[in-house]
Amino acid sequence: MKRREEMAPVFQLIYVSIARGPMGDDVLAHLLAQSRRNNAQRNVTGLLIYAGGNFIQALEGDERTVLDLYATIYRDARHDNVRRVLTNHAPCRDFPDWWMAYQGAYDTGPQTNGSIDAVRDRCTLEQLLASEQIVPRLLNTFCLANLG
Repeated sequence: MKRREEMAPVFQLIYVSIARGPMGDDVLAHLLAQSRRNNAQRNVTGLLIYAGGNFIQALEGDERTVLDLYATIYRDARHDNVRRVLTNHAPCRDFPDWWMAYQGAYDTGPQTNGSIDAVRDRCTLEQLLASEQIVPRLLNTFCLANLG
């Protein structure tokens, strides 16, 4: 059952950036642990995708909190060419159970702890692509940033 604040209107922000240095598994694991801890304290949820030295991240929560977090990320030395690609006020969270879901482009096998596979498992691909929720926009934005 969803908590009351998960069903309340929420501010969403998606950005893309380029990693300034190598992001090995150990560095990403540390980044995710830190993000999940901080996001839980701020009541921010979202999704992070990393591939080929590029990040795309969706953040959702209180507008001021999300904008402040984005400003911090913008100044973070691990990111270069940080670009906001979408802001939105939505009726509810798209990632209510994830302080920071994660998917790497080359991840294989069962995913745990907030994987994007859980999104795909909730509905068929056709339903996901037809949805007006943030997930298909997020994936489309990531493809455009990495392929075109």
